[in-house]
Amino acid sequence: MSVLPAVILFTSKSPAEETPDSLSVPIGLYNLRHVLNSSGIRCDVVDHQLNLECDYLLDLENGIYDIIGISVTHWRMLEDLNFLHSLKEIYRRIGKHCLFIAGGVQATINYKQWLKCGFDVVCLGYAEEALLEICLKFGSSKSSYREFLKGCDGVAFLDDHGCMVHNPAKSLTNVKFEQLMYRNVIDIDLPYDRYWGFMRKKATGILLANNRSYIIENGRLLTTSKCLARCGFCCCPDFLKEAQGSALKPMSLTAEQVHHLIVHFVTKYGAKSFSINDEDFLIGNKAGIERAIDICNLIIASKQKRELPENIRFSCQTRPNCFLIKDCEGVSTVNHRLMQALSKAGFHNISLGVETFSDRLLSSASISKGITSEKCHAVLKGLLENNLYPTINLILGIPESTTDELLETVRQVIQYMDSPCQISLVTHMLSFPGSAIFSSEKYPTHDVTFVNPVNNESVCIKKYFLQHDEEMGLLIGQLDGVTQRELENYRNEYNLPKTALLPRIIISLVTFLSIAKITNNETLLNRVASKIQHFSKNLTV
Repeated sequence: MSVLPAVILFTSKSPAEETPDSLSVPIGLYNLRHVLNSSGIRCDVVDHQLNLECDYLLDLENGIYDIIGISVTHWRMLEDLNFLHSLKEIYRRIGKHCLFIAGGVQATINYKQWLKCGFDVVCLGYAEEALLEICLKFGSSKSSYREFLKGCDGVAFLDDHGCMVHNPAKSLTNVKFEQLMYRNVIDIDLPYDRYWGFMRKKATGILLANNRSYIIENGRLLTTSKCLARCGFCCCPDFLKEAQGSALKPMSLTAEQVHHLIVHFVTKYGAKSFSINDEDFLIGNKAGIERAIDICNLIIASKQKRELPENIRFSCQTRPNCFLIKDCEGVSTVNHRLMQALSKAGFHNISLGVETFSDRLLSSASISKGITSEKCHAVLKGLLENNLYPTINLILGIPESTTDELLETVRQVIQYMDSPCQISLVTHMLSFPGSAIFSSEKYPTHDVTFVNPVNNESVCIKKYFLQHDEEMGLLIGQLDGVTQRELENYRNEYNLPKTALLPRIIISLVTFLSIAKITNNETLLNRVASKIQHFSKNLTV
């Protein structure tokens, strides 16, 4: 008689210094738990940003679990691998065999390196079917896991001779996508009360700076399968292609299904706002635009029928290109019909992947946005005119950038700070396996080394792309350190405790202040300092 294994699933390991100002329920892991629980298999979920080590360590030391899974990320690869081997050491010490599995986008795309670094198995793509099959065979098989994995779809592993085995996942169908993202999500009990309670202890009024829509009772929705864009730095469009070995058309929930999820979350959990966390909510085609408008119309109708509160808010992520339509003469113009629908439905924050306001960089290989800065500004102006609140996402350390181009982008983005908007920054362009420029010799990277404690084999991990311009490289190389010191100075000046979460607008301004100091740009320094003072005068913890 087979004995079903016990499973524990972990989110990616966050560095200790990371303090996010929001937490998202890892729907993917809870979807996996739901599938396993439905088959009588114990499955626990640990979110490193929510749970403490003491929450799970004793069960590990007692050998409760037979299968341990980690949803890994490339930008935290070193942390994830160190965590993996700390778990392996626990099981080596207690003398129990355990199967260690990696999953997620980066595990799928970069499976060879994750296996080389110590995982037993990588589950490819959406892992529900593969993980369930592994669990069922794990409990009944008398042979090694490598033997029963040979017949499993959607897995990668090293065979007994150390050769790589890659069994593609079954093709994702519309029916399967609907089951995962709609029907399962309706059936799952998601622990929003714990997440919201955790954030209530950390969040303060200062996070509302510059009219930011910060609502703790925020639900999370995933409604599309992929993004159609081909940004040079991004790997997400090829996730399912790598899992299945073939390309597939984008899939999405219907407007009616998305609307039903919204009503369900409000009724069951008391959600007051929603983040639609698709890579591109608008998908980037006519069907995606019309779907978004249909969703808005359903939300509006539900508000009129009092199924949804009037003040409920929504946020989403998309690209500036998606707000452009061509007129009868083939000229791109702003889609005000779409913007008006979003505004009327209660969309407040629209997160846009702008990255830079340099036309040269927008068309560079690493960005490849297919849009001009003029069109980006037109979209931002349209959003503000329609009472929509943009978050402008920027990459400061674009490899091809010069210092002058960075300074010009900073100057242009500052003009939006007088409007209700937010700025979200990353210093370095992270190097993701599977991206168009990842393996290019034209794009050198800053690397770190992981030494496998089992065999002492060294593995090179690409972290981020280096600057082509020497002056720009010196600036970006100093920026994180200078910004951290300036943030400490800011906290001291305004008597803010180290535990207080700072609003993004302040973090962005302090970063710009650091750029001004590094470049000795007195004009920019004075302008940014004035903005910081303006936004800080009414902040209270």
